[in-house]
Amino acid sequence: MADFLIFIRIYVFASCFTSPCRLIVNKKANKLVKGSGFHLDLLLIGGLACFNSILGLPWVWAATVRSVTHTGALTVYSKTHAPGEKPKLVRVHEQRVTACLVNLLIGKCLFTAIIDSEMVR
Repeated sequence: MADFLIFIRIYVFASCFTSPCRLIVNKKANKLVKGSGFHLDLLLIGGLACFNSILGLPWVWAATVRSVTHTGALTVYSKTHAPGEKPKLVRVHEQRVTACLVNLLIGKCLFTAIIDSEMVR
């Protein structure tokens, strides 16, 4: 029973991080289209969560600030608007390369920090 209560607490905690990120990034103003890779992404994240749980590694969390910044960086606005008028959103380039590179660089920084701490000793 205690395990179930812990599971419920973790589930609620994970939902508190994931839901706002999903709502902000997938709002209608961004004109995102759910492609065929969306369900594959969910399957991959679920598989990683199971694999990481078995090995005792940290789970994949929704990084709200990084996700919103990533969406903003890939947004294309119209260039034909009157001076003083707000540019209109044309589309958002959807790709996964940047997120993979960011995560690889974060891992590299963590690995470098471990090596640096060992060199100091």
